[in-house]
Amino acid sequence: MHNRDNDKTTTFREKMAWVMVVGLMIAAGLYFYIVLNISASMDQVPKPVFAGLTVIFIVILTVFAIFGASVAALSNIGEADLPMDERDKLISLRATRLSSIATVVILIMTMTAYFFDARSSDMLLGIMAALIVGHLVDYITQIYLYRRGA
Repeated sequence: MHNRDNDKTTTFREKMAWVMVVGLMIAAGLYFYIVLNISASMDQVPKPVFAGLTVIFIVILTVFAIFGASVAALSNIGEADLPMDERDKLISLRATRLSSIATVVILIMTMTAYFFDARSSDMLLGIMAALIVGHLVDYITQIYLYRRGA
């Protein structure tokens, strides 16, 4: 007799969360490394630099997501197209709630920095950080809840 209840299988949605965490870490790490180095050496980061780096960030993340989704879908062919069940919806709602809180806290901190004479480039970095951290919290929470068996 086999006890299948203890088998830990990784669902397609959990694999996609892993892919997006790694992709966001790589793309955001590169983005912030370059922007912070430029920001430290100049009084104000030129707008074309921000625009170009943002496009590069989006391209890196998109390529990573497409490649990761393809690999995840090929490893779970039968599950990749299934609609969300109740467990998936619950996990998504809990993760979204936490990520919204993280995003709002960082955005409020960024708005507060305005009153302490923050540069416009610092404000843009704060907004980007809020968006990226919010998504990281979302994906990490999903991974945690899938692993925990919520």
